[in-house]
Amino acid sequence: MKKVIVSVAIAALAPSHAGAQQSRTLDLQEAIRIAADSSLPAYKYRHQLEASYWEFRSYKAERLPSLSLSVTPAEYYRYLTKRYDSASDIDVYRQQQAFTSSAALSLTQNFDPLGGHFYVTASLERLRNYGASDYTQFSSVPVKIGYANTLLGYNEHR
Repeated sequence: MKKVIVSVAIAALAPSHAGAQQSRTLDLQEAIRIAADSSLPAYKYRHQLEASYWEFRSYKAERLPSLSLSVTPAEYYRYLTKRYDSASDIDVYRQQQAFTSSAALSLTQNFDPLGGHFYVTASLERLRNYGASDYTQFSSVPVKIGYANTLLGYNEHR
């Protein structure tokens, strides 16, 4: 079997010996393998394979159910509103203030044949109103079940 002598620059490995070179003896099969592994098409195909792998993983992940929690810990509103005062027969501007917080838990599953998704949601909201009418109000939706789909659009899951 024929031997091929390849000289490799070690500048990257030994920065203090920038001009140093090292010779290494390779057989023909090993030289072909090293050349094939470090060629531009090999590099390109390795990255295409990796990109395709992650694209497939994303595709599979979209078909799994997803659980999400959305929380608004605090929102404060302060605004003026126009009200009609019938005793004075004029419009009166009143200041209103409100403090709200809410949370919702949702379970979603994509449905490929129709292109939409089924969902189950539970939510709770608290509203504290300040001003002339001072009160606290709670609102909850224990369970909401539904299906959502765009009427006009492309089914990307098909």
